[in-house]
Amino acid sequence: MSIQIGNYRFEGPYLQISNLEGKSGVYVILTGIADKRYRVIDIGESADIWTRITCHDRKSCWERNVFPGSFITFAVLYCNENDRVQIEKALRNAYEPTCGEI
Repeated sequence: MSIQIGNYRFEGPYLQISNLEGKSGVYVILTGIADKRYRVIDIGESADIWTRITCHDRKSCWERNVFPGSFITFAVLYCNENDRVQIEKALRNAYEPTCGEI
């Protein structure tokens, strides 16, 4: 399963954190709208995506920004450090997510 976010093909979206790996990459936090449509609520990068999302300091912001009757999902793009920093910056500029700062 995959989802196009900007110019990148991400794995997911996943409902469970257990589907994520402790690898380097970019993550996108989405809220489901309907009919497999999503809204970006946060974007980040990490050397260990599973640990970062599991212990994330912005989880309360994600929960406040989920559409009523909807859910939080996770999309990931595993890549090296140089790529993940550039991809995160490009996607944050394009989507201006509600949670986090550019």
